[in-house]
Order: sequence, then C-alpha cells, then structure tokens
Amino acid sequence: MIQHIEDSFPDKTMKNGSGYKHFKRWKYGITLHYDLDEKVGNSAQRNFDEFYSYQNCRG
Repeated sequence: MIQHIEDSFPDKTMKNGSGYKHFKRWKYGITLHYDLDEKVGNSAQRNFDEFYSYQNCRG
C-alpha cells in the first residue's frame, strides 16, 4: 500500500496542497507500529505481553 501511494508522487517535492507532507507524517507514525517483519501488528497485545513478562521477572 505504501509503495502504491509513493508512486502517486512521482516528483516527490513538497508542493503546497499535494498531500506529500501529510503522507510522510502518516508513514512515519504507522512505522512505529510495525513488527519485525514490517507488518502492522497488534501494539496493545505486544505492550500487554511485555508488561506481563516484566511483572513476572520482578517476582
């Protein structure tokens, strides 16, 4: 999906009203939720699992 959107901006310049800056902000935000295989994962479940393992390590 991201590649398809990037292809729709062939000149990749930041013209007013083109939506390119908004897309780049969205792309950065969504990459924070990627798993190791670059798929959007369930970040809530991942956070819960990490918290649960942290609680178990503390005893």
